[in-house]
Amino acid sequence: MGIPIIYSDPHSIEEIIDDLTRLSSYSTHPEVALASAQKLRQQYQELQQKYASTTPHQAKKKVFIQFGMQPLFTTSKHSLQNEITELCGGENIFANSAVPWPQVSREQVISKKPDLILFSGKPNQVAAIQQFWQPQLDIPIIAIDEDSFSRPAPRIIYAAQQICESIAIHSF
Repeated sequence: MGIPIIYSDPHSIEEIIDDLTRLSSYSTHPEVALASAQKLRQQYQELQQKYASTTPHQAKKKVFIQFGMQPLFTTSKHSLQNEITELCGGENIFANSAVPWPQVSREQVISKKPDLILFSGKPNQVAAIQQFWQPQLDIPIIAIDEDSFSRPAPRIIYAAQQICESIAIHSF
């Protein structure tokens, strides 16, 4: 049939950009796809320049990256979500987990004393998340759009921008 099959499984923002560039040659408008890849690279570099250099006197914020509530899941260091958290000056409290997507307990999270929670969901869910964690954790909870935050696609940059701004706001 002559139909090319292309495998894409990006695990970093750089890999998303590379895939977008590579796939542009299959587009009916490759110049548009290349321009999108270049814009994404520029946005990523701007975030790196602005947020990646946490100064020595600034401690990284301990972050719990929350997916769901029943069961409660998070991610280890082998994910886009962790890459973004680190880029933005945060430290994933479950980065060293032996499994990539660990199911954790409320007690495990509380014992690690996070400074803030990044929640993959909608802003109208924040009150329920706060109620779930209080009174043990009275910390900021930031809802990150799950479509942007959970998929390895160009939209991940919007989640990254939101996370970087949120961590910066809560760093003072």
